[in-house]
Amino acid sequence: MKAKEEKEKLAAEKDAAKKKAAEEKLAADKAAKEKADADAKAKAEADKLAAEKAEKDKQNTITPTDPGPDDPNNVDRGDSKYKIPAAIGANKYKETIKRADDLFKMKRWAEAKPAYEEALKYKAGDPYATSKLETVEKMIKK
Repeated sequence: MKAKEEKEKLAAEKDAAKKKAAEEKLAADKAAKEKADADAKAKAEADKLAAEKAEKDKQNTITPTDPGPDDPNNVDRGDSKYKIPAAIGANKYKETIKRADDLFKMKRWAEAKPAYEEALKYKAGDPYATSKLETVEKMIKK
C-alpha cells in the first residue's frame, strides 16, 4: 500500500511539474509575442519617422537651379521660368577684407587703412573691419 501511495504521489508531482512547465511555456510564449508586437510597432514608428524626415528633407533640398525662397540672392523677375541671382558684387566685402588683411600682414598700414574703410562701405558697422582699422590707425601714429 505504501508503494501505491508513493506511486500516486509521484504521479501527482509529475502532473504538477508538467502543468507548471506548460504554464511557464505559455507565459514565455506570451512574453515573446508581446516583445515581437512591440518590436514591430517600434519598427513601424521608426519607418514612419524616417519617411517623414525623408519627405521634409526632400522639401528642403536646394538644387543649383532652384536656390530656394530664403536665398537673399534670389530676385523675382515676374513670371519668368528662370531666376536671376543678384550676386553681382556679393563677394566684394570678402575680397576687400582679404586684400586689407594681406596688406596688414605685410605691415603696409597706409595701404591697409583705405581697404578696411572700403570694406566698411560694403558692410557698415562690421566689428572685424572696425577693430582692424583702429589697429592700423594706431600703427600709423607710431
